[in-house]
Amino acid sequence: LINAKLMCAQMAGADRRDADLTGALLLSAQLEGADLSGAKLTNARFIRANLTRAKMIRADLIRTNFEAADLTEADLSGATFYEGSLAAARLINTSFEGAVLASCVVRGCSLWEPKLQGARQLHLIISAPEEPVVVVDSLEAALYLHHRLYGEGREPDMAGVTGRDRKSTRLNSS
Repeated sequence: LINAKLMCAQMAGADRRDADLTGALLLSAQLEGADLSGAKLTNARFIRANLTRAKMIRADLIRTNFEAADLTEADLSGATFYEGSLAAARLINTSFEGAVLASCVVRGCSLWEPKLQGARQLHLIISAPEEPVVVVDSLEAALYLHHRLYGEGREPDMAGVTGRDRKSTRLNSS
């Protein structure tokens, strides 16, 4: 399924363990309960996909895009998620236990009771592409700071944020 283009695909409950979906586009795909454990999902795009209760245990999620995807109760334990996007994704009871999340866009995601034990979270980006880069080192901090800076319908309020030149600001959760 390398570079496959699957629009509105009905793949609920599919078993695609260890599959190679490098560069695949799954636009509005229905993958509820699918098993993608160990899959290579490099550069894959799950835009507005339903991945509720999907398993992506130890999956390779390098530059994977989950923009506006529903990852409610999904299991990404042990996954490597680097330079990807969770922008506007729904992350309710989602497991990232033992996963690595680094240099990912998390702007506008919905986060509720994530499972993060043992997860490494680094350089999570909450700013819009046209704004000064703001990064944090935890999903919880990302959610809090995004609401504080942007709020609903507000322009970013960078007055209380310090940084050398405000082009890039790093905020740690500790």
